[in-house]
Amino acid sequence: MTRLGCWWLGPLLLSLACTPSRGEPGPPATKAGEDPPKSPETPPTPKTPQPPDESRWTCATDQDCVQTCALGAVSATWLEANPSADECEDGCGWHVDEVRCQDGGCVTLNPDGTINESCTRRVDSPNAR
Repeated sequence: MTRLGCWWLGPLLLSLACTPSRGEPGPPATKAGEDPPKSPETPPTPKTPQPPDESRWTCATDQDCVQTCALGAVSATWLEANPSADECEDGCGWHVDEVRCQDGGCVTLNPDGTINESCTRRVDSPNAR
């Protein structure tokens, strides 16, 4: 064969190289508008956590706030509606820490009057059951 007589061989080899063989399944067919099925290795997409309910810390006076073991200073009204939220073995000192309402939110105070950050606006207790 002459060199010009095999012009068709290049495209043929290229098409064979780019076509799956019989032993390799192709991708599954999907209908228009449908998402392709996920492979078993695809982990589920994690859901974005919801921010905490701000009513948990809302107050108007110091009497609106109570100290909890698990969550620190919270609204007494919110705690009445969510009594199981304070289940823990070790956390904020609910019977010794002082709580106040500052700028519309419940806070826990240190003995020197500064805000105790570890027991103020806690979302979850690391020791909660």
